[in-house]
Amino acid sequence: MTQVACVLLVDDSEADNFFHKMAIEESGLAAEIVAIDDPVEALDALREGRVTPSIIFLDINMPKMNGWELLDALQERPGSANGSDVVVMLSTSSDPRDIEQVEARDNVVAYLTKPLDSAGFVEIVETHLGG
Repeated sequence: MTQVACVLLVDDSEADNFFHKMAIEESGLAAEIVAIDDPVEALDALREGRVTPSIIFLDINMPKMNGWELLDALQERPGSANGSDVVVMLSTSSDPRDIEQVEARDNVVAYLTKPLDSAGFVEIVETHLGG
């Protein structure tokens, strides 16, 4: 199974980040897990190369900048235009409009509802990183 070098969790909920980090650790497939609870800080870290994730799990509803706005800003980042980012929207929302947006974007590989569990993480790795 493919080992993931770095997973980035972007969610304004520290509790969700903690839980999702535990689920990813349980899989044994991630060498590093970075959790950032401020989407603007996450964007800066990505733009500056302080974090270079193989997979980004992105919440939709966050203050300052929502997940869609962060995704749009990520498109402007060098290296992402070629689809190198594996982005998964991870949200409590079951709004059909959110699901439609994911399907309309080529820079998002999946839409999952919270909470992320170990099996869901393994499935994303197998499907999108050649696990």
